[in-house]
Amino acid sequence: MIVSNIYLGMLKFRLDSKKEGLYEGREQGRIRTRQEDIIECLKQKGLLDEELTNAIYSQNDIVILKSWLRIALKSKSKEEAAEIVVINKIIIEESIAEAVKEGIRIGKAELVIIMLNAKFKGLSDHYKNKLMTLPEKTIFEIGMQIFEIESIEELDKYL
Repeated sequence: MIVSNIYLGMLKFRLDSKKEGLYEGREQGRIRTRQEDIIECLKQKGLLDEELTNAIYSQNDIVILKSWLRIALKSKSKEEAAEIVVINKIIIEESIAEAVKEGIRIGKAELVIIMLNAKFKGLSDHYKNKLMTLPEKTIFEIGMQIFEIESIEELDKYL
């Protein structure tokens, strides 16, 4: 009986994995098809260049690709088609800015955790996990109050 339950669990896991793989494969197929549609449209109009091709293949968001297809269909000049490259650069810049901001927030949280860990000779995973999810402003407040905090429990008012 135990063996059959283990076997059934393994089969269920494999089936779930296959379903997940099929979904991801379909999604990647939709993205690739959309990219190819945009490229073909621009190629037929003689508006495709290497920078544009690279921008299109670097984008994996289906919603953005749909809007780019509309731009490609309406484009009558290389300048109009170049909107795709401009939009892609903006998206990349915004993504980098968000990643840097998040990296700074995580770095501040890690520093506060190190300081609290040293002050209280240990810090539970509960508090570490909570601190890692706090907004930057709250992490900063804790950092500024770290010398006034007398017990780990005082952190609860920030969490």
